[in-house]
Amino acid sequence: MKEPITIKVNGQTYSFWDSADIVSEALNICRAFTVGMTVKAPGMATFVDTFKPGQSCEVFIGNDLVCTGYIDQTPVNYTATSMQAQIIGHSKTIDLVECTVAPQGESIKALTGMNSARWSVPKPPVPDGYTLIPSPSDITAVSWNNVKLYSIIAQLIAPYGVRLLVNNDVLSNNISKNFNVDIEKKVIDVIKKMVEEHNLWVTDNEYGDLVISKQADGDAVEGLKLGGNVLSGSSARPRRHARAWCLRPSRPPR
Repeated sequence: MKEPITIKVNGQTYSFWDSADIVSEALNICRAFTVGMTVKAPGMATFVDTFKPGQSCEVFIGNDLVCTGYIDQTPVNYTATSMQAQIIGHSKTIDLVECTVAPQGESIKALTGMNSARWSVPKPPVPDGYTLIPSPSDITAVSWNNVKLYSIIAQLIAPYGVRLLVNNDVLSNNISKNFNVDIEKKVIDVIKKMVEEHNLWVTDNEYGDLVISKQADGDAVEGLKLGGNVLSGSSARPRRHARAWCLRPSRPPR
């Protein structure tokens, strides 16, 4: 039996989807989801009034929370009698992908106060092996000298209401940076530039937190099994060419 996919918006849970697509990638900091439905008249107005871009939402597969974030788009195609509607959204970390670095002197409390989003788990748990980095109260600098890597990142993401979780092995390395931020850059571009040279990677979790971990060595804990954790797949199996030529045009006649 397939697990139902539900979306919680404003404390209400909805699960009447005709289609659903949820994307979560280890090397991507922003989960995404799309659900679709057919709405018959006169229910079209109810859909438009219920789901609006900018609303906070949570996505569940069965009882498992898989994404905490916002509704981004609600595209519709309609006729006189029915409407094909979709809800498209992303993790809270979408702001780090779309927004630039907040300038020095801004109050983080004031910036996050502009966000009226509410979720059912206001203080998500911290998983074992990770540490929650406290958010600063103000943006005190955009240039740092010998400052802990995670302290810089915590300030960069705090204006967008995103928490920072750091693997304890990363904390134990005491990585410090001399770094100048270009405030015209997107937040995620700045963060990737800082972490990649230290063999670290960033992703998000089901609560919309930014998570920093080390790139691990060794074998995976669990393998892939068709019919188990892999339900379906596809392969293009393109033809392989064993030889190629590089040709230059002949000279034009004189």
